[in-house]
Amino acid sequence: MKLGFIYAGQGTQYVGMGQSFYENDEDCKNLLDSVKLDFDLKDIMFNSDEKTISTTRFTQPAMVAVANMATLLLKKKGITPDYVCGLSLGEYSALSASGVFDPKTAIQVVRERGLAMEKAAEGVESAMMAILGLEREPLLDICVGCDGYVSIANYNCPGQLVIAGEKKAVEEAGAFAVVLECVPEKLARKVTEAIHIPTIGIGAGAGCDGQILVYADMLSMFSDFSPKFVRSFANVGEIMSQAFKDYDAAVKDSSFPAQEHTFKIADEVLDKLY
Repeated sequence: MKLGFIYAGQGTQYVGMGQSFYENDEDCKNLLDSVKLDFDLKDIMFNSDEKTISTTRFTQPAMVAVANMATLLLKKKGITPDYVCGLSLGEYSALSASGVFDPKTAIQVVRERGLAMEKAAEGVESAMMAILGLEREPLLDICVGCDGYVSIANYNCPGQLVIAGEKKAVEEAGAFAVVLECVPEKLARKVTEAIHIPTIGIGAGAGCDGQILVYADMLSMFSDFSPKFVRSFANVGEIMSQAFKDYDAAVKDSSFPAQEHTFKIADEVLDKLY
């Protein structure tokens, strides 16, 4: 059996990421301590806030650092991949895992990548939008005809492409709505007022036309991490956890499955099968 590692892209960061690796494994500690950037990466990862850790110039080296620590820990357990790939930023973690970059170089490279991405977006109200069911060539033709910059940014899978660029150009390209995620409330309100299609907010304040939350966050299905913008409407996670414990106990003590949970077959029918 072949083993593959898929490395996550930007968006899965959280305060405290990698801290348990750092505190419990000497090699992970040495790796992170050896990284020299123009800011304290450990402090950003372990002690900052949600806004800071989600700032691109900090997020990208933090994500790649944690990925490299995880890869290192797995390697120490004799678990190494036959194949690697990554989603967007995760490609750099995959390159590091395959030996193209050493971990320190990978972290330094994505630090520069993060800075370049922030600089490219300075003073530009930008947006991204997933486009479903449209092929590459017609979508490119649409983007070229827009007033402003918009282009295909991600080829997620057949039938799903992502465009990105200036917000008004994204709107002109045919988007029916714009999702604003982790955008400051005042800025989200200005964007909502400036464009003529609905804005859907997730962590962007009440000024958006609509709101969306990941249902697992909204129902507190996982307790380890909850983004700043999430409100729990039900503690389903606690109910699920107890249900799993009850199921485990019932299987072990043979009270499940009981007779009422099983299908029946007549003996004479069973005899004919042999």
